[in-house]
This record gives sequence, C-alpha cells and structure tokens, in this order.
Amino acid sequence: MKAGNFKKTFNGLYSENTYLKWLVIVLGFVVLLMTWKVLSKDTIVTIVPPTLAEQGWVDRQKASESYMESWALYVAYLLGNANPKNGNLIKTALTPLLDKNIAADILAAVDDQINQIRRDGVRISFEAKSILQDKRSPSKYYVFGDSSVTGNAENKITSKRTYEMELEIRNYQPVLTSIKTYAGQPKTPEALEREKRMSDRKQEMRKKQGIEQ
Repeated sequence: MKAGNFKKTFNGLYSENTYLKWLVIVLGFVVLLMTWKVLSKDTIVTIVPPTLAEQGWVDRQKASESYMESWALYVAYLLGNANPKNGNLIKTALTPLLDKNIAADILAAVDDQINQIRRDGVRISFEAKSILQDKRSPSKYYVFGDSSVTGNAENKITSKRTYEMELEIRNYQPVLTSIKTYAGQPKTPEALEREKRMSDRKQEMRKKQGIEQ
C-alpha cells in the first residue's frame, strides 16, 4: 500500500471517528433531555366519572370539565338528600373533599340540617336538572334542580334550588373550597348583572312616575 493512500485512508477514518463521537454526545444529551422531560411531567390519569357518561381526565393540579362537573353533582346529591338515617355516611363521604378552612362549618351545617329534618318530621330530596361552570371563575360550579320536601301526611312541596360550589384539584384530589345553597336559579355573574339592570330600570321608572305625578 502506498504511503499517500494509507494517509488518506487514516485521515478519513479519524475524521469519521471524530464525527461519530460528537454524534454520540449529541444523542446522549437529547436522551437525557427527553428523560428529564418525562420524569418532570405530571402524570395524566384518564377516568370515567361516576355520575357522567363521558370520559374525563385529572392530573396534579387540574382536571377536565366533565370530571369536575361529576364531583359537583356528587356533592349536590349528598347534601340535597340528607336525612337522619344517612347523616353520618354523608359526613364521612364529604370530609375528604373539604378544605380544612371550611370543613368544620360545613359538617356543622349538615348536622343542623339533619336535626331540623328530624324535628320537622319531613324528608327532603334533590334531583339535578343542569350543571353550569362559571366562565369567569372556572373553579365555580352551579348545580340546579328540584328540591322536594315531603311531610308525614305525604304532602310534597317542590321548589327550585341551586348548589353553588368551588372545586379545585390538589395533588390529583378534588377539594371543595366553598359551598352554599339557595332557592331559585343559579346566581351567575350574568344573572346578577341582568337583575341589577332590571332593578335599575324599575327605579328609573318609579322616579319618572314620581316626577309626572
């Protein structure tokens, strides 16, 4: 073999070896970066909510709307169907969901409601008709439906009722941070704004009528 050809072949092999070394280093860096991304990314769990017929998901700090609606519906049914027989069961089911800042007040309110039902000798029930998410405060949900009170004489009174609550996801778990219930339609920001406009118009009409008189 001629010395010139050998030198060319050796130089070619050396250059190729250097290129392969850098390629291995770059690939190793890419693998490390991808591994870090995989390990640092929150796990997403795909589930089917118990009270809705569509698929949902939850990760460490957030969840799909269907999943959150499922829990809102669950809480409304628990509170709307409380009675002396299932009171302790409802409190046991609610306790893991309650934020520590409201837990004592909510559980005391459940006790008060059950004691009132026992004193009045009635049965209450709640049937949800719709679930709304507050578009301005996505963690707030409104469960609206029919609330019924049945007395000993089996006379039944049905009225419209809303359960308004705020739900968050903390470390994959739903947490109830506030809840209140009231008669009538959901008091969404849009509904409150409509009421205010109507109230303002009525006041203006009264003022005009007073001036004309």
